Amino acid sequence: MQQGISHALARVVGNILGRYYYSHREIHALLCGAGARTNPPEGNPNCENEITRWLLQESERDPGAAVVILGKILEEFMECDFTRNLHTDEDKAKEKTRLIQFLADNGMSYAKGGKLLTAGIGASSKTLIEHIKEGNFAEIEIEVERALKTVDQDPPAAVTAACSLLESLCKAYIEDESLAWPTSKTLSPLWSVTAKHIGLSPDQLHDQDLKRILSGLFSIVEGIAAFRTHAGSAHGREKGAYRISPRHARFSVNAAHTLASFVMETWKARKEAKS
Repeated sequence: MQQGISHALARVVGNILGRYYYSHREIHALLCGAGARTNPPEGNPNCENEITRWLLQESERDPGAAVVILGKILEEFMECDFTRNLHTDEDKAKEKTRLIQFLADNGMSYAKGGKLLTAGIGASSKTLIEHIKEGNFAEIEIEVERALKTVDQDPPAAVTAACSLLESLCKAYIEDESLAWPTSKTLSPLWSVTAKHIGLSPDQLHDQDLKRILSGLFSIVEGIAAFRTHAGSAHGREKGAYRISPRHARFSVNAAHTLASFVMETWKARKEAKS
């Protein structure tokens, strides 16, 4: 089931934006411009309650679309440097901090351009993001953000981003370690070079349990590469092609993030051991 907007989150957003936008006309323009398809709440609610009730109506109609709408109506508040009905810049800064924290409590985060990341981000994704912040991995970060942004709205694009993430990681490793490039720079040969050098090939281990796990990692790589070919957005869709849903894309993204996190942790451990 797609994640929608909880009553508590709608209430907080209503409380903040209801004091930022000071008229019902502005609120109507804001919600309709963001794609709201339900009618404004009946009665004569104040601005805070109007935003709250309208968001809940949209979430009941279409949870995934409501999250997209929420991201869009937050864009000006989160990114513009001027204030409206709030009294000072300090007031707005405090409200932004409060909103960011409440989004995080609901498994969301705001991204530039009016986007909310709602991929059901797990521990592996958080660990991967932490590793990215520690190093200079701009290309990897781009693919992580792309996957998280599109997993609900465009599952094929998320599958493509999951594969591109692993490709970017392998390329970064091969370049950093000055290894010989494979003939083809697609995921499978890139992974073979990376895994062998970093010590993740099953034939390099004696422990049977670890061999089974590492064999599984190779299967994940092959599976994600094949899934990108057959269901991703990088290639033309054949007639009658399998139509994937967000849960399939989320499964691919989380698998890629788990694998990437393990590779980056192993990479970091090898560097620390050398030094």
